Amino acid sequence: MLKQEADLEQLPDVSMRAEIFEQNFEGLQFLLAKFFKGADLNVISEIFSPSEFLGEEIDYTAIEFEDDFDEVAEPLFYVSPEKVQAIKTLLTTIDDKKFLDLYNSDELNANEVYPESWHNDESDDQLFNKRHLEEGLRYLKELFKEAAANGNYIFSFIE
Repeated sequence: MLKQEADLEQLPDVSMRAEIFEQNFEGLQFLLAKFFKGADLNVISEIFSPSEFLGEEIDYTAIEFEDDFDEVAEPLFYVSPEKVQAIKTLLTTIDDKKFLDLYNSDELNANEVYPESWHNDESDDQLFNKRHLEEGLRYLKELFKEAAANGNYIFSFIE
């Protein structure tokens, strides 16, 4: 883990692309955990919960959350180019149909996967369904494919 001063103000100047997994990243994470096993699961967990960061590690037990919490002081988590390549390789092994066959709205809701309002209505105007996760998987694969091809880092923010 690198401990360097994180300057979040400079990130827009160095960003090549941004992808937002709006309210479906926990669903993707849940299905990825069902799909992958063993060491592959450890690699896949780096997608939304990278272990490497810039800045100082935060001791959340020492924070008074009633006070203003300075999110700029939070560490900046990233996926290194080596891990990007490993994740991209694993993502390419996913058969989309088999992956999406793991979707079960009742299971997601029972396991309290945010936003706990998953359903089976596949209409274009509906979110929190299989189609929404299919779209997220496609964006995820594209993001890691592009980043791996260019040797890029991927920075991870959860708001």
